[in-house]
Amino acid sequence: MKTVLLEYFCYTVLNVIVVVLVAPAWVTYHSQVTLTGKKSIVIQTTYEDGWKLTPHSLAQAVERQAQPYENKLVIFTNPGNPSGQVYTAEELRELAEVFRKYKMIVVSDEIYSYSTYDDTDYVSLSKYFNNHEACAEYMKHCTRILHAVSLFCSR
Repeated sequence: MKTVLLEYFCYTVLNVIVVVLVAPAWVTYHSQVTLTGKKSIVIQTTYEDGWKLTPHSLAQAVERQAQPYENKLVIFTNPGNPSGQVYTAEELRELAEVFRKYKMIVVSDEIYSYSTYDDTDYVSLSKYFNNHEACAEYMKHCTRILHAVSLFCSR
């Protein structure tokens, strides 16, 4: 997974200027962004928000940038690591609206999608953010879903 992301940053998204990271997150994401020479924006989630990215915090972080509409890539993790939070369908729909507004590319890390341990229904971001016309100018598919064979097969 980590190698795939590093290669993705280096070769696939050459036109991306900024990578948005949602914290807490997997420990190597920030280092990988640094290694590729990209600028990063880190959005710190809070206990009050259930350790989830909110449409408001995302829009606020993007608007603080000098060029809010420059090419951005978001690493979005659902279910979260290390928090384990699972986004609801409504939360994903609302986030997708912000992703579209700012024409963001989303790498959706859904490696833990088969590892939810309560009655929460898991929904993929791709249900609300995939093949949208706003993204056609820079990618055919905006959402990239990544899984790892070792975790998928270990269940």
